[in-house]
Amino acid sequence: MKKQNKSLIILLLVLILISISSQKIYASNTNLFQKTEYSEEFKKWLELSDEEKENSIIPRMYEIENTKSVSKNPLNIARMLKASNSTRYSLKNIIPANLAIKNQQQTNSCWAFAALSSLETNLALSNYKSGNNLSKIYDFSERHMEYATSKTFNNNAENKIGYNRKVGSGGSFLFASSYLTNGSGAISESEMPFENNEDTIDISQIQNKTVSSQVYDTVAFPDYSKENDENKAKIMNQIKQHIQNYGSVQASIHGNSSSLSAYNCYNNDTGAKFCKNSIMHKIDHAVSIIGWDDNYSIDNFSENAKPTSNGAWIVRNSWGEKAENWKLSELKEEIFNTYKQQCISRGWNSAEEIPDEFIKQAGYTIENGNAYIKYGDNGIIYISYEDVNVSKEMFGIIKATDTVNYDCIYQYDEYFPAMQLTLNNPSMMLSNIFNKKSSGTEYLTQISLYAPETYTCKVYVNPNGTSRAKNDLQLVTLKAGESETVNAGYHTLEFSKPIEIKANSFAVVVEIQGSKNSLKLPLESKVSGVSAWDSVTVENGKCFVAIGNDLEKCEWIDLSKMTEQNSSLVNGDSTIKAFTTTELIDESLKSIEIATPPTKTSYFEGENFDKTGMVVKANYNSKTNPSTILDGSSYNITNGTNLKEGQTSVTITYKDKSVNQKITVEKNSVVGLKIKTPPTKTSYFEGQKFDKTGMVVEATYKDGTTKEISDYTIIDGNTLKANQKQVTISYGEKTITQDITVTPNALTEIKVTKAPNKTKYIVGQDFDKTGMVITGTYQDKSTQEILDYTIENGKNLTKGQTSITIKYEEKTTTQSITVEEKTITGISISKAPSKTQYIQNKESLDLTGGILKIKYNDNTSEEIELTSEKIKNSGFDNKKIGKNNITITYQSFTTTLEVEIISEQVAENSNLDKAICNINSAKFYTFSNKDIQEYAIIDVTINEITRNTKNDSCEYYYYLSSNQDESNIQNWVKINENQTDNEKLTFTINTKDMKNYSEIYDAQTVYIYIKEVAKKGGNQAVLMSKSIEMKANVLGEVYLDNVKINNSNSGNSNNSGTSNKDEDKTIAQNKLPHAGVRNIMIFVSIILVIGIIFYARYKNLSKYIK
Repeated sequence: MKKQNKSLIILLLVLILISISSQKIYASNTNLFQKTEYSEEFKKWLELSDEEKENSIIPRMYEIENTKSVSKNPLNIARMLKASNSTRYSLKNIIPANLAIKNQQQTNSCWAFAALSSLETNLALSNYKSGNNLSKIYDFSERHMEYATSKTFNNNAENKIGYNRKVGSGGSFLFASSYLTNGSGAISESEMPFENNEDTIDISQIQNKTVSSQVYDTVAFPDYSKENDENKAKIMNQIKQHIQNYGSVQASIHGNSSSLSAYNCYNNDTGAKFCKNSIMHKIDHAVSIIGWDDNYSIDNFSENAKPTSNGAWIVRNSWGEKAENWKLSELKEEIFNTYKQQCISRGWNSAEEIPDEFIKQAGYTIENGNAYIKYGDNGIIYISYEDVNVSKEMFGIIKATDTVNYDCIYQYDEYFPAMQLTLNNPSMMLSNIFNKKSSGTEYLTQISLYAPETYTCKVYVNPNGTSRAKNDLQLVTLKAGESETVNAGYHTLEFSKPIEIKANSFAVVVEIQGSKNSLKLPLESKVSGVSAWDSVTVENGKCFVAIGNDLEKCEWIDLSKMTEQNSSLVNGDSTIKAFTTTELIDESLKSIEIATPPTKTSYFEGENFDKTGMVVKANYNSKTNPSTILDGSSYNITNGTNLKEGQTSVTITYKDKSVNQKITVEKNSVVGLKIKTPPTKTSYFEGQKFDKTGMVVEATYKDGTTKEISDYTIIDGNTLKANQKQVTISYGEKTITQDITVTPNALTEIKVTKAPNKTKYIVGQDFDKTGMVITGTYQDKSTQEILDYTIENGKNLTKGQTSITIKYEEKTTTQSITVEEKTITGISISKAPSKTQYIQNKESLDLTGGILKIKYNDNTSEEIELTSEKIKNSGFDNKKIGKNNITITYQSFTTTLEVEIISEQVAENSNLDKAICNINSAKFYTFSNKDIQEYAIIDVTINEITRNTKNDSCEYYYYLSSNQDESNIQNWVKINENQTDNEKLTFTINTKDMKNYSEIYDAQTVYIYIKEVAKKGGNQAVLMSKSIEMKANVLGEVYLDNVKINNSNSGNSNNSGTSNKDEDKTIAQNKLPHAGVRNIMIFVSIILVIGIIFYARYKNLSKYIK
């Protein structure tokens, strides 16, 4: 017992030591983390009162660093050049229908309007680039976004994933981002239309809505106002490129001031805005940037607030095109009653005496007895590049779809990850453990995460359980490759192939490499001093982080227990989301179907199938492209030529899938005969033969066609009978008669007037009357050849037989013959077999088509097929190349057949394993006319290949993709250039030839695939290369309306550059109006009262400052 006790004590001590040791490691790992410092703006915002916070937008909590990654896509780079060289651009000229000015009215939902503008313009611009759904207008529900991100509803109902905020308390892109990525929205405006109120509603009003979009990637732009001139220009170009390529950018500005003091920053006449004092003009409004004008004059800005240089962002506001709509008399009454003493002091003793000019000077437009305030240029305003606020909060959406391409979303971060930790290490690994939501089959197709800076990510998955051991994880091939680099924002990492989840739980691991010596880790967590995140609950034992990238040696830290080891940190959830589908979505071909049958489905025998009108659709295991219409040349039609009677279908085949098209085939039978022209002779003597000379017979067919025929049969026309009245013409089971007259004439004798060609026979043969002429002599002494006589004892002639008997109408005569025994005198090959060449060691002898001639002693011969069982062969040897004589034996006679043994003619593909793509030149053509599709011409060389020169010919095709692991390429583009070099392919890519241009246009990396079809003899071999990355190693050229644009890399340093002909007609062209000569006292009074009126107006419009 004592020894056992000792053993137990030792074991316990060891366990304690191990536990202490592991805690030290865990603690030491957490010490590598520290809270990321807040931005200066956020620190100041935290010091505001609750009321002040409610009347402002939450500023960016952390600084965003300028991007480190560079696009390798030559098409994308060309577009960047276009954006950086365009001095003016507006989305209103590209997608005007999707940029109607909206009006948030008295609500605080400006942030929702701005965020959904980014989504709507992204989708519309994507349609414009692809040329599809050009007329589609996107309109998502801002009201749903507002309510779905709030907490409290009628009857104390709570939204479990709503922020701890009230509707109408203002918001930001952070709220919008979580709403658009956690499965809550967006939904169509028609499902929850806008209302001009912020009342508490039943929670059921936001539930059971159809989410009709999916956001894949967003971007957060750094604040360029804090950068030097060079970095400022780069960031501004990135913003411009985003607008041009992906749609509008959400920005935060100061909305309105309560006076027109020297600090007022808005010119309502032109819609120009410039604020330079961030303390006086705090951020309180969100807008949507839809373009830019580098030459927008400083003269358009307020006299009291002018920037130092030209240039402004073109902004879509959400205050409508006009507001403050009064009846003019009521407005004057309001002014007089509110400021009666001031009006009387100016000599206005009643409302009617207030001059219209004063109302106009107050910013109103008078029209048809009404007065209204015009917001900017019909809802468009212009914010100076130098505005103190505009660059502080800039966000955009890079990729979105108007379909939801998943069935289940797995996540622990329903809220935006508002907290950040900084890791003093350049790499880390994040992991989430998810429990499967259903018992059915699910396929993991994509994961997402939020990156606060540039991340390079690799993804691992354990579909069989929760283990994160290296041997249990499989590295996922992403569409972008083995890894994918993303910049600051929310990003979706799409799998090249789905992974089936085979257990009740699964693990996702993301290996992250930073661009410097530290990494930022975003967490969904409560935020001290910000009540909106008070609703966050942290999952225990589900989210983990490990330092470094060694899966074998890493120590996983539970993110829900960070504070237990280091009280200065926070607990939180990682931002990994996982998306699954319940059907296999691997882009493979699932089936083909006939979407529209051909115009013609009924046929007559002998016709060919006509595919005119037939639409064949290929169905894929895909969410984004579930089906496509096949080109008529891409599928094969089996048994469609020379259709057979009774045939019920033809077979359509595409790749390994087939479908039958039903048809009916009937015999095109003759339905009638007609003698168009009678014969020349119609009168005969008995015994004569009917003469059809001159007779024309026409057949009518079932399909309505007619044809003159000559291969008809004449019944009873060989030996005409006395008094015969007609002969019958027969064709295709139809008959018609021709009238004749036949005069009687008795036969007196018959005789052989010409002997047959053959009179010597072999025993057993039949008599052959060929050449024999029998002549009859009639009562009138006339003679006539007899045709329908009969021959007696002419079958199976016997040895020694000397004659045969000819009989006609009881008259007979004989023909002498001799009959001998038949003997063979020799054999020979009269026709060689169809096949006389054989592949060495592969093909067997095939005598099909060969004929053997047998010669007999009577100078006759007969032919039989070489494949007959009566014929034997020997001597075939396919092992030795060259001539090969085969012995052919029939009975005791032999002859020889010569064949040739050849080496196999195999088509052999080239070696493309080490192929690399070099871009020699790239030209990007764009047009101010939005109806003309832009395109690119790229000269490329595929180097490091070894072309096989033994083939008869080779055809080459290319395909561009953003996916590094394509397996189902349909739309290959043929390379027409003749390839003569054995180590490279050189050709030109014209994106007009590509059907997926809009897809690869925006990709960070583009891959080219090469297909080689090698042909030799009757064989061919097809090779598809692996993906070859297209690196943009040339700057490229951009042409606007076929005029080359020089690369000025413009930001706002000089406001010079090529003028863009794509002029925005909505831009205010007028300069500030001149004041003219006025009485100084009236002017001072006007300024005073205008200030009072604007104070009242903005007090009433306090709802608009969100």
